[in-house]
Amino acid sequence: MKSQILNWEFISLAKHHIMKNLFIIAGLSILLASCTNYGTKIDFNGDEVYYKDPVTEEVATQVGEFLKTYQYFTGQGFTVQVLKEEGYTVRFATKEGIENDADVMGGFKFLLIDMSAAAFNGDPITIDLCDETLNTKVTITHAEAKSYLEKMLTEQPI
Repeated sequence: MKSQILNWEFISLAKHHIMKNLFIIAGLSILLASCTNYGTKIDFNGDEVYYKDPVTEEVATQVGEFLKTYQYFTGQGFTVQVLKEEGYTVRFATKEGIENDADVMGGFKFLLIDMSAAAFNGDPITIDLCDETLNTKVTITHAEAKSYLEKMLTEQPI
């Protein structure tokens, strides 16, 4: 009987330590997750725009509304982040390898020109295509997108 009591005490003590460790691990997970601060989030029916100062909520909302109108935001859980340093950068979380697809890259160049006109009063912007945690894979500049568009227009037969 005494060995059963000791076994239960051991099991109880082990459970206590396991639970304590789980709470520590959970706390560390929350802490690590909060270290990845994408900024303030605006939800667009399942898609999201994050922004950080000095970007205003108004600018971030304009980007989200533009992406809805452009039919990029369709409630599929897409994530975009808007930042401003010297100029505005709109960062898109994308699937692995999408930056290697010439047609998709061309589409983002058209999107950049259209978004610049619609959401940023024609001011030059930059687009970053990122992985799912918003680490930049490829940057598209306004000049690059404009050059691409001009080349497309001059190569089209009339």
